[in-house]
Amino acid sequence: LEGHGGIVHWATFSPNGAQIVTGCEDKIPRLFDAGNGALVRAFAPLTGGVTACAVRPDGQQVIAGDATGVIKVYNTADGAEVRTLAGHTAKITGLLFTPNGAQILSASADKSVRVWNAGDGGAVRTIDTTSAVLGLAVSADSGRVAAAAEDRVVRVYNLGDGALAQTLAGHTLPVTSVRFSQDQQRLVSASADQTVRVWDLKLGKTLEFFRGHAGAVNAVAFLPDNRTVISGGADNQIVVQTVSAQRLAVADEKGVKLLALSQNGAMYATETQDSAVKTWDINTGNLTREFKGLQGGVLGVAFHPNNQQLAAAGADKALLFWNLGDGAVQLKFTLPAAGGSLAYSPDGKKLLAAGADQVIRTFNPVPQQPQQGVPPAPLAATQELRGCQDGVTGLVFLPDSRGALSVSGDGQLRSWVVAAPDATFTMSGHQSFIYALAFSSDGKLLASASNDKTVRLWDPVLGKEVRALPAQGGPVYSVAFNPQGTLLATGCSDKTVRLFDPGNGLELRQLAGAEGAVYSVAFHPNGQLLAAAGLDKKIRLFDAATGSPGAVLAGHKDDIYRVQFSPAGNRLVSIGYSGEIHIWDVNNPAKPLSSIKLPVVLYAGGYFPDGKRLAVAASNGVVYLVDLPPEAQ
Repeated sequence: LEGHGGIVHWATFSPNGAQIVTGCEDKIPRLFDAGNGALVRAFAPLTGGVTACAVRPDGQQVIAGDATGVIKVYNTADGAEVRTLAGHTAKITGLLFTPNGAQILSASADKSVRVWNAGDGGAVRTIDTTSAVLGLAVSADSGRVAAAAEDRVVRVYNLGDGALAQTLAGHTLPVTSVRFSQDQQRLVSASADQTVRVWDLKLGKTLEFFRGHAGAVNAVAFLPDNRTVISGGADNQIVVQTVSAQRLAVADEKGVKLLALSQNGAMYATETQDSAVKTWDINTGNLTREFKGLQGGVLGVAFHPNNQQLAAAGADKALLFWNLGDGAVQLKFTLPAAGGSLAYSPDGKKLLAAGADQVIRTFNPVPQQPQQGVPPAPLAATQELRGCQDGVTGLVFLPDSRGALSVSGDGQLRSWVVAAPDATFTMSGHQSFIYALAFSSDGKLLASASNDKTVRLWDPVLGKEVRALPAQGGPVYSVAFNPQGTLLATGCSDKTVRLFDPGNGLELRQLAGAEGAVYSVAFHPNGQLLAAAGLDKKIRLFDAATGSPGAVLAGHKDDIYRVQFSPAGNRLVSIGYSGEIHIWDVNNPAKPLSSIKLPVVLYAGGYFPDGKRLAVAASNGVVYLVDLPPEAQ
């Protein structure tokens, strides 16, 4: 949009998107056609530089305010000045028509927001904001106005009476811009503190905040989807963010210590500091029921898969089961120690409870049905799983409801068969840490590669060592079975790839050529091709049957930590330490077919079963999902 005689301080679309009105240092408000950028009209100059302007919803008038506090109303048809709105004593920082067109709202550095009658320009009211206003927004229903203030807060007022409705505090420097979402459930604010905050207006609290700018954020807006936020700042960047948090709910003013979600996603449960368990409607955030009976604090809570029962374990060594429908206690167990993490089996027939005594106990959560003349069975754990060396911090059942996993303070993840009293097994034999594991395609062998220079084969059902392969020339970083289970490939720090017969453990051949440690080996799905890569930044292909070298793929700038063929076998992915991901055409691997660069160190990754997406693991603790373009699939 050309023709301005100085710095442009303001630009905004008309409500219908057809026009753009601008405010310039040269004191002249201008109206442009948004479609072709042509100047529609230049209005009579104001006293000072134009600092805010707006178009009436019906497009018939333009308002403009300047650095001296003057506001003028113009007709768009002929450019004639209609009236001056007098009252502000300092720079105008915001001007708006209400969406219904009935009122004009103005904000100023004189610490006020003024409301005017759009029909005759009469003053309706003045709202004292106690601080200079730097940004202004009005809700879609014309009922509320939000003022972004120099004193680091956003104030929301009722337009009907000018009363203060909410004060939103959280920014650490002046708030520069503010906007309501179209659904009026949220408000977004920008600040000189380089952040953008999204607020839940029902509760008046921060729903989510973003740090994407390297300077003060000067402008912010919601897109009509109520989820996408766009902001511009002093760093000359426009940043687009998506609001991930959907709803904010305050569960208890005393603080929430535990959280559980029902299987159908309809409600959640919280434990508060007063030892009560509360359930809430996830759509409304309303309290549905309060469950009492535990003392001294609740340490674990879980929903039954059928969404009809709730379990909680307490510091008072009690385990309670309630009926979700009426809150009645169905079962009460006395534990030998304070409770902890809880987990229901997917079939709902078992509940695991971790205790402070490092024992995991299994309970039957089905309420007993009284039978005439038959005394009730004693309420006790059906199994005790022992072996954890420190407090159990997490429990989860496997989908078959027969196995479970636990994590504990000793840094160990343990696999359990819930019907057995002990951990499934611990496979010992390596003398140093393990770098890689691989199952044979039939699941009957497990191979482990270790820093102790050995590869060991295990029976994964019995947990017994089958054999240890001959020691290699250094730590073994990678191991892979061919699909037929007849070959085992290893990648070693001594720059070799070795092929073994897993049936007898004999070394069949060594594949030379690597100029550094081999970090990854992988077989083609048909078993005829072997890929190896590592420290020398190259991928080498070998004939798996003869060991004959094939193509050498170059393109990485740093170590390669992972190679894998696609499920269809037509592509090969290589993942590098520097964040590089290359996709290669197996039949024509002269150069990468597609390349992706992530701004993190990458350690591992692989294909999804459909070959259309990758999952890669990074040094920042994040797993990235990467959708591949069609030509790279």
